[in-house]
Amino acid sequence: MLSAFSGLLRKLAALALLVAVLAAPVLLLGWPALARHQQSADDVAAGLAQLGTLQAAIERERTVAGGAAVTPAPEKIFFEAESEAALLAGLQARLVEIAAAEKVQLLSSSQLPVREDGGANAMGVRVTLRSDLVTVQHLLHAVESARPFMFVEVADLRSDGLAEAAPVGTAQVIDATLDVFGVAAPAGLGKGVQP
Repeated sequence: MLSAFSGLLRKLAALALLVAVLAAPVLLLGWPALARHQQSADDVAAGLAQLGTLQAAIERERTVAGGAAVTPAPEKIFFEAESEAALLAGLQARLVEIAAAEKVQLLSSSQLPVREDGGANAMGVRVTLRSDLVTVQHLLHAVESARPFMFVEVADLRSDGLAEAAPVGTAQVIDATLDVFGVAAPAGLGKGVQP
């Protein structure tokens, strides 16, 4: 009887060991996944609560505004002025404004010949500046993404030539000459009318 009891006890112990071996990976791998799932669910709930708060704030602002939708003024895509000289002055002023925002000093500027293409006049300005390459890159991006539209047709970049004398870790200074064109509103468009 004792040997039958010990055989049964061994079978139960083996079965318990088998269950423990099979359950251990499930618990070791499943527990972190379950915790991560709960964290994700909490993050989603917090995001939904924040979205509800923002939607309520938007509704309050609409109520204060009288329910009217606020629409921004249309951006001008062409330069507008009464004369060619005024158009050119507008282009130069816009370039100076962008350069100042990028902390770039324009050394000189000169007028380029006006070109006509499809009824629209393109006025040009050649500007010379001195700065590091990254700043010039930022300036080029600012000019080409500005409104009214401006296009850099020629960008002549020259090294200072003293790169070996510059301390390590400092940006190399370059001289840049840019031909920038702005487009005047075609004659068929009324003043202030934007396509």
